[in-house]
Amino acid sequence: MKKTSDLRRWIADAHRGIGIGRGLLLAAAGMGTLGAHAAEAFWFTDQQQTVVRNSTFEYDPTTGLLKKKIDQPDGPASQKLTTALTYDRGNPSSESRTGWAGAQGEVTRTTGATWSTDGRFPTQRTNALPQPEKLEFDPAFGGMTLRVDPNGWVTRWEYDGLGRKLFERRGYANETAQTYSDYTQWTYEACSSGCAIDGGVTVKLIVTATVKSSANVQIAPTVKTYLDELNREVRVETETLGASGQVATAYKDTRYDRRGNVAKVSQPYFSDASPKWTSTDFDNLGRKTTETAPNDSITTITYQGLDTFTKITVRGETRVRKSTADNLGRAVQTADARSNLTGFIYDATGALARVIGPYGDVVSIGYDVLGRKTSQSDPDLGDWTYGYNAFGELVSQTNGLKKTTSITYDALGRMVKRADSDLTSSFEYDTAANGLGLLAKTYSDNGYCREHGYDGQSRPTTTIMKVGSTACGNGTEALSASVGYDAYGRLQTETFPTGFTVTHGRHATLGIPTRITSDQLGGATLWTRDGGDAAGRATAFSYGNGVATRVGYDAAGMGWIESIAAGPGNGVQYSVYKRDEIGQLKSRDDSFDAPQGLSEWIDTDQLGRVKGYYRKALVDQTEVAGSRVAVVYDAVGRIVSKTDVGTYYYAQPGGKRPHAVTNVRGAVNVDYEYDDAGQMKVRNFADYLYTDAGYLRMAGGARKCHEFLYQGEGMRVQQLIFDWNCRQTSGQPQNGSDPSARTLYLHPDASNGLSFERETRRGQATQYKHYVVADGRPVAEVVSAVGAVANGTPLTVNYLHYDHLGSIVAVTRNGGVVAERRSFDPWGRVRETTGTPTANGDLPGGGNAATDRGFTLHEHLEGLDLIHMNGRAYDPLLARFTSGDKVVAEPYDGQSYDRYAYVLNQPLSATDPTGLVPVGYEFAFQLQAAGGSATGVSVGTAISLPWGNVPTTTAGGNGQTVAPVAGANGTVYGLAMELSGIKVSTFGVQWLGKGTLDKPRDKLVEKLDAFSEATTGAFQGSADSVRDFNRRNENNALLFPPLLIGYPVEAFLRDQARIASGNVTQTDVVFAMMPVVLRVEAQATVRGAEAVVSTRTSTPLLAAPAALHDHHLMPRQFKSFFSARGIDIDMHTVTLGNISHQKGIHGLGLGNMPGRWNQQWGEWIGKNPNATAKDIYQQLGSMMDRFNLNGLPIHPYGK
Repeated sequence: MKKTSDLRRWIADAHRGIGIGRGLLLAAAGMGTLGAHAAEAFWFTDQQQTVVRNSTFEYDPTTGLLKKKIDQPDGPASQKLTTALTYDRGNPSSESRTGWAGAQGEVTRTTGATWSTDGRFPTQRTNALPQPEKLEFDPAFGGMTLRVDPNGWVTRWEYDGLGRKLFERRGYANETAQTYSDYTQWTYEACSSGCAIDGGVTVKLIVTATVKSSANVQIAPTVKTYLDELNREVRVETETLGASGQVATAYKDTRYDRRGNVAKVSQPYFSDASPKWTSTDFDNLGRKTTETAPNDSITTITYQGLDTFTKITVRGETRVRKSTADNLGRAVQTADARSNLTGFIYDATGALARVIGPYGDVVSIGYDVLGRKTSQSDPDLGDWTYGYNAFGELVSQTNGLKKTTSITYDALGRMVKRADSDLTSSFEYDTAANGLGLLAKTYSDNGYCREHGYDGQSRPTTTIMKVGSTACGNGTEALSASVGYDAYGRLQTETFPTGFTVTHGRHATLGIPTRITSDQLGGATLWTRDGGDAAGRATAFSYGNGVATRVGYDAAGMGWIESIAAGPGNGVQYSVYKRDEIGQLKSRDDSFDAPQGLSEWIDTDQLGRVKGYYRKALVDQTEVAGSRVAVVYDAVGRIVSKTDVGTYYYAQPGGKRPHAVTNVRGAVNVDYEYDDAGQMKVRNFADYLYTDAGYLRMAGGARKCHEFLYQGEGMRVQQLIFDWNCRQTSGQPQNGSDPSARTLYLHPDASNGLSFERETRRGQATQYKHYVVADGRPVAEVVSAVGAVANGTPLTVNYLHYDHLGSIVAVTRNGGVVAERRSFDPWGRVRETTGTPTANGDLPGGGNAATDRGFTLHEHLEGLDLIHMNGRAYDPLLARFTSGDKVVAEPYDGQSYDRYAYVLNQPLSATDPTGLVPVGYEFAFQLQAAGGSATGVSVGTAISLPWGNVPTTTAGGNGQTVAPVAGANGTVYGLAMELSGIKVSTFGVQWLGKGTLDKPRDKLVEKLDAFSEATTGAFQGSADSVRDFNRRNENNALLFPPLLIGYPVEAFLRDQARIASGNVTQTDVVFAMMPVVLRVEAQATVRGAEAVVSTRTSTPLLAAPAALHDHHLMPRQFKSFFSARGIDIDMHTVTLGNISHQKGIHGLGLGNMPGRWNQQWGEWIGKNPNATAKDIYQQLGSMMDRFNLNGLPIHPYGK
């Protein structure tokens, strides 16, 4: 028996605080010996980390083959996994894995294989249930010739004499059957003398794939692939439908440079058009250096050592992004186009352990020795923990509210039970006819059930949803839907729970969907595809009421929608979109009706965030009064102010929920409260409740209360609307106690897939809503007032018209009459077409709107000004979600860590179909970290942020560099700036009180002390906004001493000079002490101090250094020990006089730190009598971690 270990160590050979140091990867035993690699990094673990993974191996003494492997033999049950192998003449015939599976205890999962008599190929494979599949192979070339899956589905293949695939035949009823449904045929045309295509590219082989029926009739597009002499793809030709609906050929070409890199890729194009290319250049190391888009915008990538700079010019402005890697190729720091820094720390195994945001908020992730995430700490979402079984499957998850979800799996690793404290759901597989390997039913203890049926080829055919059911028994209500297929397995019919049916028609030879009809509408056509482009998109289509729609895409080939026109004379819709170089909107025009035609002009910042917009009349280009909205952000993407809302206030970095809005003041005045999982629970008089899984369960305002029922996969099942506030236990007498409206949902997913809804409103007939989907979105909503639809049943058809984001902007009916128009501001708030916001944010018609789907096809909640986006609820006025996202869309972009932001504040470019993952936005960083990955930050939960060590390497206001480096005190700042004729450098802030500045410092300190004394330590400003800020934060007022609230160095120096001449007022002192959120945008955070941009000069400067805390963290009883090593624990930042210091810091009254802080210092000093200053700071960092002090401006000893 042999035992091996995988031992990795990462030693942080650097000061624990700020500064660039060197981490040394010592060795990776059991994986080969690595040399000593010095890795440049900006943050480090605070001590040596050792991770040991053990495995034992047992071999057959005769054959030498592996018989048994035990992972973590001495580890806990959740890690120990035993794998046993048996062989058939050297071929593995079984593999049995035994380990702890969670609730089931110890289980064994065995897979097997039977081999041919000559031992060359497997003839049968079984999974762990066991379910068998039969296999046959071509003996000459080894290609599979037969596969019979567990349900008896048969597929056969044939090959030519060169081993190339010739046929794939599908749809045999059984293994002995000779008839099949359809097949794919491949033909190979060799160009012995060379065939040239555009650009002089030589082609050596053309491969043609054709799909035909068993009667040899073509039923899908033919695809030709052209290969060069190196067998590389240089062209693909695909049949499609052209602009007039005719059969056309689309081309897509690829070109290579002399090193074999892909140099150019064309957008799909027709033969009568010129190709539009995306071109890429590479350096001698194969790294991308430039990328030229089809619209001729150029992205330049340059490399300087471990730094990578990405540059693009947008709207006349150059945007530069920077990424810094360590020597292992892992991203350790990124800087966005506004120089906001995000840092990444990895553990000994290369797993991401911390993410440090622009304000110093830290995401902390813990792993077990197998690299499985076991914890994640997030100031927004709280602390999450995870448990696994021996097979690596997640079996428990505890969220920030300390509520635990337990998960059980079957032998194939499929979830069979999920138990939250408020909902238990079960999933049953394999029991439906023809459904081996497929979900048969799922049910929950809230009465929900869904059952699936399959046809003889294991295709889904029926779905039955029940409510009021127990384990899928007879429910109080049931909705049943089904689908049917043509002879070739393509969707042909859809039948809704009422019996209403639609039929999908296709092109005779290409099989592309071209029309949808319904017998219950007399065979009328609901939708027709009239034409498309080379990319396969429908560019012209008609609705059943005669309204023709044309969608125009940009001529450059970027794939951006430029115009949408619908109806005669464009009377239904005419929208024109103008974009910048990266596709973000510059303006959008809506001129469906000349008197009402308006254009909206949009401005974005360097990060693509919408920072302003206003509307103009198209007729005379006059600006619409009151339409101008400005949006201001801080460095982490939080909205600081929005004209139509007011000023936004947040908790300070380092506290709980730093990205959650606590209140807004201005055009609206609202206070918000959150639970420990970061979920908004109170919005003034509105209340919100959530399920354990984080879905909105109840939302109520002054007029309405909405309650939702979910099933185990997160899909909405039912909505109840009550005409009273959710805080009431029953309705007002005039409203009764029953819901005023109830909706049952039967939709295919939780990402905006729509199918059927049944809606009942008090005093009205029940509405049965059937959503007819074409080209990926609902094109019609067919409404019935009866539950059984037959030929001749009265039906109302609402045809749905969309903008570029997929928001419904118009509803038409018979004859093309416009029944409703909708307009949405950039953030999705409903407004009249004139721009006036609607009452309560309701859609036109309120509860009687043709459909409650609106902005990006999501459901608007009547009376609440809230949009249900499936995974989360969204407030379009606030422009933020009501709960934090559990998924970080782009881990290397610091903007992604504002979990409440809507689509990274790019609402006119991106959408969020699930409410969890934005799509379509511009990525700030698209990195692949070698040896380390940021993907773990989103699994199961969200990414967190306490305050920590943040790098502040940035250009100073006059071009100088503010460069933190490790020094005698661990925090020496090289600040070089000329102000009032005084040049200050070296120790920066801490030494400003020396020499020539003593007198002005003393005068300023006196005034600060007097002010502090007068206000008893609560730093209040003279402006109403400051007083209001402090009124709402009175318990935190003492956390804002001058330097902590953004008193910049530049302002401090100038005030010193002014005070020295007596030219200073109390108002000036008050202004200098205002909370930073009221007057500056912070750029970075350094252990309780901020590098800020002064509103007086717009110059980025550094405030207090980390050593502000040294004398508060190091016990005075060991002062001589520290002093002997050059650490002066009595050193104060000069702006803090005694009174300010006492009331602003020690006034917190913490006294001695619990947990034996001082005693642990004494014990450590006793064991390390020869410790250096660096050793002391490493110990300080270690203890701060253990005592969880990184985000707190506190002082753990009594003075």
